[in-house]
Amino acid sequence: MTPVHGGNALTGALGLVFLFFSFCSPVWATEMATLRPYARQISFTGFTRPIQELTIAAEVSGTYTAVSVDVGDVVGTGGVVAEIDATFVRLALQKNKIARQQAELELVLAKKNLARFQNLIDKKSTAQATYDETVLRAEILDLTLENLKNEQENLTEQLQRHTLRAPVGWSVIKRHAEPGEYVRQGEPILKLGNFQSVCIPFLFTYEELALVRGMARLHVFLPDLHRKVEAEIYRVSPDFDEKSRKIGVDLRIRPKEMAANPGLRGGVRAQLTLEGNREKNSFLIEATALVSRYDAHWLVAPDGAQRKVLFLGMTLDGKEAIVNSSECRPGDQFMLRPGPSLKN
Repeated sequence: MTPVHGGNALTGALGLVFLFFSFCSPVWATEMATLRPYARQISFTGFTRPIQELTIAAEVSGTYTAVSVDVGDVVGTGGVVAEIDATFVRLALQKNKIARQQAELELVLAKKNLARFQNLIDKKSTAQATYDETVLRAEILDLTLENLKNEQENLTEQLQRHTLRAPVGWSVIKRHAEPGEYVRQGEPILKLGNFQSVCIPFLFTYEELALVRGMARLHVFLPDLHRKVEAEIYRVSPDFDEKSRKIGVDLRIRPKEMAANPGLRGGVRAQLTLEGNREKNSFLIEATALVSRYDAHWLVAPDGAQRKVLFLGMTLDGKEAIVNSSECRPGDQFMLRPGPSLKN
C-alpha cells in the first residue's frame, strides 16, 4: 500500500466533517421567513373599459360621403371623423349670397332716394305720400337684408352639422354606417371611447364597498400583463343592480399607470383582492419556506425543528402560501429555503 501523507489525511478528515455538518446541522440557513396573520381574501374579476364612451349621430339627413377614421383609429387634430353630403346647403348659401348683394345695392339706392326726397319735403316740393313710400321702401330693404343675414347664419350652421367631429385622442370602437349610405337625422354613425384612461366596473355589497373605501391604497392585478397597478374609486352608483342586489362601482387606473403600461386597453382582465376578517390559526408565509412531501407539509424552525402545518392554498400571485396550525403564532420565523436541513 502507498502510505498517505499526514497533511492530506487531515485535509480529507476535515472535508468529511464539513460535509457531515452541512447535511445534518440546521443552523447553516440564514434567510428567514416570518409568519404573518392571514385575513380572508375576497377576489373580484373585471375587465377594463374606456373611461368614457360617446356615440356620434347624424344631426342632418343625407348621404354619408366620407369617413376619416376606421375602427381602432385615434381621432386626430381637428377632430373631423365624417362628412355628410352638403351640396344643397352650399347651393342655398350661394343663392343667399347673391340675394344679399342685390338687397345691399337696392338699399344703397333707396337711401339716396330717401335723402333726395328729404330735401324736397323740407322745401315742400313733393307730396308727403311719395316721401312716405320712399321711407317704407328703404325700411323694407333693410329688413330684407337682415332676414337674409339670419338665413345665412342658419345655412352656415346647417353646413357645419354636415361635418361630424369627435374629441381629439378618442378611439373608434364601432362604425355604424359606410360611405355611400343614406342616413337619417339622429341615426348613430360612430361609437367612440376615451382610452386615454380606463376603468373597471365591479359590483360590491355595502360591506365590500366599505372595505374598498377603507383601503389606503388600491391595487389591481392584471394577469394578462403580469402587472399590479394602482387604482382609485372613479364613481359609485347611487342605485343598485336589480339582479345581484349589489352596488355598481367603477375603479379607474391612474393616468401614470397608463403611461407606464402601454399594453393597457379595453378588455384587459383585472383582479381586485380585498382582505376581510382574520382567520383563526391561519397564516401567510413565503412559498419557498414550505416543505411538502407525500401530501404533508412542514415549516422548519431555525433550530431545525419541524412544525407540521395544514396547507390551505396560495395567494393570487403565487408567491405566498396560506397555512393553518394551532402550534404557530404570528411573528414565528422559519427557514426561507430549508433545503437538505429537513430531517427525515
